[in-house]
Amino acid sequence: WIETHDRKMGEGVTQGRFTARELGERLAFIHQDTGHQLDGTEVEIRFEPVEGGTRVTLEHRGWERVAPETVTRSRNLKRWGWGNILNWYAEWTFWGSPRRITDQPWL
Repeated sequence: WIETHDRKMGEGVTQGRFTARELGERLAFIHQDTGHQLDGTEVEIRFEPVEGGTRVTLEHRGWERVAPETVTRSRNLKRWGWGNILNWYAEWTFWGSPRRITDQPWL
């Protein structure tokens, strides 16, 4: 997938390659950030119906391919990063897309 930095020009950075997409069940991808120290790690997100909602399980694996000092630093950063991202998704599912509910140019 590509993270777009300029919507008008379509410019962005390749962030990864999807390896699995099972609608409503799981999504998996290889992390690729053009030379980023976590390139080649894998992320899998699983969705499981539970009473009153959905359990979302995120597994970031492939750390054995990353330098040990990078693993320690990145795991600490990703722990907070993934938590924030998952909270954004929870808000998104409750409130809807920010682009639908606002006309702010930065969204």
